[in-house]
Amino acid sequence: MFLNNVRQFTAQLDDRRILIPMNLDNDGFPEPIVQRTYATDSYTFDGGSPASNSSWQDGMGLVRGDLHIAWSVYDEGGYVMLGRGDAGEFMAKIGAAGFFAEPEEGGLD
Repeated sequence: MFLNNVRQFTAQLDDRRILIPMNLDNDGFPEPIVQRTYATDSYTFDGGSPASNSSWQDGMGLVRGDLHIAWSVYDEGGYVMLGRGDAGEFMAKIGAAGFFAEPEEGGLD
């Protein structure tokens, strides 16, 4: 869906439809447009052939108000998690859930 020429991700949260603006020009990965970024990390490897290429991107941020988002996208797909409330609690839940693609690689910046 587009709103004011910006692609919108649509999700269901608290029995309501939520719109989150997306940046589609982010090195091949769609990324939510957030008011504040808590953390991001990414990796791209071009091993010379399509079979050896590997990329992923993780991030967390504040969409608006008390709505937070975490995303983990990679070559084959990805995941998004939304939550309302305290930013610290949301970040702790994301970390405890093992949500991100490569947590053993040093975590998020």
